[in-house]
Amino acid sequence: MCGYFIFVLFQHITVQRRGKDPQPQRCHEDANLFTCPFCSSDTYKPCQYHQIMTHIAGHKLRSVEHGDYVIYSCGLGCGQKAKHFHCCQCPQTYINKGALKEHLCKKHPISAFTAALQPVARPAQETSSQQPVARPAQETSSQQPVARPVESAAPLVIKRKKITVSCPHCGVSLNSKNLKKHIERKHEAINPITSTSHLPAQCVDKKNGIYVVAKTFRGPCIPIHVAKKIWGSSQKVMCEMDVCNTCAEMAQRSDLLVTPCVHLRSVDYSSAIAPNEDLSEDVLTEMVEQKWFGDTRKNQCLKQRDQAKSKGATFASLVTIGGPDYKYYISVYEPKVSHYSRLARVLVNYNSKTNTWHCPCLKGRKSCLHKSIGKWCLFQMKRQLFTTLPQAEAVREPSQHEDVMMSGQQWEYPPKGEGLKQMVQYIYHNKKLPETLSDVFTEDVKEEDIPKHLIPEEEFCSQCPGPVHLSAPILITRNAKVAMLTGVVTGRHCWFYCGMFYRYQDWMHGLHNFNDQLLLTVFLCIFIRNSVQAHVSVGRVRSILQKTSHVPYPKDSEFFHAYLHFEALTHHDYNFSCLKCGHHPPVVVMDLHRKGVFSMPGKKVTLPFHLPNKLFFSGGWAVILCPCGVVYSVKCLIRAESPRDFSDMLFSWKHMPNICIYDFARGLATHSNVRRPEAMPFAPFDGRLAEDTEDNLRAALSGTLTVSLPWLNEKKLDEDVSCHPVTGSSDHYALYDKFHESNSKDVRDSLRKIQLVPELAGSVNTQAAEQLFSGMRKNNYFLNMMSPTTHMFFVRNILHIQNEEKNKSMLKKIQKCHSKTTVNLQKDSLGRLVVGKFNIWAALLITNVFYLFVFPKLLLFYCLFLVVATSDTPLNIQQACICHFIRSLNCSWIIMTTTFVPPQLPLVVLRAILLEVVVHDGDVAIRTLALTCSCFNNIVCMESFRREAHFRWLDSVVNWKAFSENFRSLYRIPYSISRCLQCDSLYKHYGAGYRGRGQRGVLQGFYSSDDFEGYCGSDCFYEAGA
Repeated sequence: MCGYFIFVLFQHITVQRRGKDPQPQRCHEDANLFTCPFCSSDTYKPCQYHQIMTHIAGHKLRSVEHGDYVIYSCGLGCGQKAKHFHCCQCPQTYINKGALKEHLCKKHPISAFTAALQPVARPAQETSSQQPVARPAQETSSQQPVARPVESAAPLVIKRKKITVSCPHCGVSLNSKNLKKHIERKHEAINPITSTSHLPAQCVDKKNGIYVVAKTFRGPCIPIHVAKKIWGSSQKVMCEMDVCNTCAEMAQRSDLLVTPCVHLRSVDYSSAIAPNEDLSEDVLTEMVEQKWFGDTRKNQCLKQRDQAKSKGATFASLVTIGGPDYKYYISVYEPKVSHYSRLARVLVNYNSKTNTWHCPCLKGRKSCLHKSIGKWCLFQMKRQLFTTLPQAEAVREPSQHEDVMMSGQQWEYPPKGEGLKQMVQYIYHNKKLPETLSDVFTEDVKEEDIPKHLIPEEEFCSQCPGPVHLSAPILITRNAKVAMLTGVVTGRHCWFYCGMFYRYQDWMHGLHNFNDQLLLTVFLCIFIRNSVQAHVSVGRVRSILQKTSHVPYPKDSEFFHAYLHFEALTHHDYNFSCLKCGHHPPVVVMDLHRKGVFSMPGKKVTLPFHLPNKLFFSGGWAVILCPCGVVYSVKCLIRAESPRDFSDMLFSWKHMPNICIYDFARGLATHSNVRRPEAMPFAPFDGRLAEDTEDNLRAALSGTLTVSLPWLNEKKLDEDVSCHPVTGSSDHYALYDKFHESNSKDVRDSLRKIQLVPELAGSVNTQAAEQLFSGMRKNNYFLNMMSPTTHMFFVRNILHIQNEEKNKSMLKKIQKCHSKTTVNLQKDSLGRLVVGKFNIWAALLITNVFYLFVFPKLLLFYCLFLVVATSDTPLNIQQACICHFIRSLNCSWIIMTTTFVPPQLPLVVLRAILLEVVVHDGDVAIRTLALTCSCFNNIVCMESFRREAHFRWLDSVVNWKAFSENFRSLYRIPYSISRCLQCDSLYKHYGAGYRGRGQRGVLQGFYSSDDFEGYCGSDCFYEAGA
């Protein structure tokens, strides 16, 4: 036992137990490198993981197995220069592998007991192919001989076990044979800089050591400036990339060795010099004569050239390493050092395909000195670019994804010309998405539910006569991306059918195909739509999703246009109508959203008339909406706000509203009447509520004038000529909203106040437009940055969705009021929400509201919902009995042939109608109603009816919620009938009331003051001498 412990103490590291695989060790200097446990750093230098594992595999091939030990070759030195082996039982070392085996067999043989305990691994093939072992003779003789045919065993199929390993860098599990390639692709340095692998570079200024180097190995070759001057007194080594400078600063802060970036190291392997010439002043003069620029710019160019010569710098060099053939880069000298010219040079870019110039000193579409110098350089060195106008874009060669060969024919996808038009029309008319997808897709599609192959659902051609089968699907791409709310899924296959070009455009899987390369889930599109309604731009949504999921999403422009494509294919009706006001609202509110603008060059605006030299562009959105806040009309303005814009919208309506509320009502009425003097749109009184007489003006200013327009609440029985279909009136008024009615200095505009009309005062929201704009202003930060067409499409879409939300909210409130009954809500011919008509004569009481359903035929389905009340008329009870009889017979259908009997109103409904009359007209209506008929007399003479009418009238004129509970208990009391002590007549006694016009005079006129206790009035009081 003691000897055993001494053996373990002196066991060498190259002697390992059987079954224990040697593992590499991380390098102390660089955590990304590994070292061999059996070799020193001088013998085998630190390297990548897959390289060190290949080296260790060589140790395994040269190893010696002895008993429970495996002896590996040692390269740690151990006093010997050559590699050697250590004995597992003694301190002896041997260089030759055969000498070690001979030593182990002679000096340290394995005993028979130890060999029997060792497991012998035999292959399955060998075991199955061997014959049964013959038993001893004694055992054989004791058993009966049994002759059995020997069945030949079926050959076993040996499957190689899949060996998976974990990456030491990221921990991902993968096949062992793929580990090397995985580390090379994911964890090794990309393209190490060597003489054969480096970024292309050119020298543009030999004296100052300025070079242009390609920015990256991949993607378009965009050059950048670097400085590497290691001679003279003013040495400078610098890269103008921020990321390179940041990495160098971070290494310096971390006390690490600062190494040059890939751009500076690539300069060492470049000896090319960018072509440059001394730019001639004659060439510049020729350009001025051809009006490429003026004399002022010419003098600036010459002054810049002289400065470059005085500094010994190259003025302009034509770079030949960047971009495709149609892009030209010119390195221009710039003496002022700034964020775009850190090395005193600027790269100007010219695109000959689009005939556009770009300079980093300012935004596009503006001229600068650097662009002029670049034109000067190209005009002298590449004059053929200036000989003719830019030619049209050459026909692009189709890529491998676009040219598809099938059955000897060549199909080009996406199609062009008529084929593209045909495909777009088919998608637009047959592949629209329902507007109510938000109710269907309440959660995002799971990644495992997304089909691997996206194939169109069509089986037959829609254009060919008869059932013509489509061809087999053709693969478009294998790398389509699906953007989800939780990340991006790649590797989807998109297919299309030939001929008519039916591409995948089905939403049943929860996907929306944008361009065959990018697909969005429908749930993500709905999420973006709701985010836009919450004033969050599409770009911010993309940024939030990318930062949350740590997965790169598509570019901003592609992601944004994919969402616009979804909204364009969604089946929006864009009806811009309110369920309450209908298609033709009688009252509208108009205003301008001044902050909603977009940028558009004036030269792109084609106008039919000559404009003056000065134009005052304003912009904004002119909006017409109903008092409910639903937008009806929108107009984009390119001029300053004027009544003519709102007149244009009003004249485009089929039925002009009766009441137009606008902050410049007088100008609207005057302009409209001048434009159409034969029709006089705003009449009578030029759109004012009354004639501008002195009495009316005096009464309007004092607040005593009242102009009632009863047709706003109830349609006129005798309709006017060319009347509005809702009101029956042909009168049209232009009124001021509440905030702007005092702005006008014209006294006659006092007749345009809304407070003069009792049907409008307090019931019309004149600030509906301001409330709309308060939300739209929050969208200006992204709406105002869009192009004109995108801006108008997006604004229309946002307003439409807001309209739908308002209508849905109104519909839910109405349905909530009728939640206990079955109500069929429909739209009438004017677009207003009404209760649908059932197919029987019936009068139903639904929460004290009467509905009359008229149709000649009786459907049995609605018979199940008839309810008989105690106040129903005999006709209703008779019809309910018929319905009960139908249910008892279990009939499927029946037609009733009865005599027409006008339905009678139930007493509860009649009582409600009379109650409204008394509340509106006062107690005088009770006497009139009592003399009408005996039925009315029975209702109005009831004490409960008069008590209810009193409280209804009192609650309609006094806001009791503003007073305390004690105040309401004292003064919200019913009146009493008293008899006058003088004339012996009955009068209404109210108790103590209020008088005065102060804060506590709110009840004046509703309660009479009790100054004459016991008398009906002052006459009886004085006659009695009290």
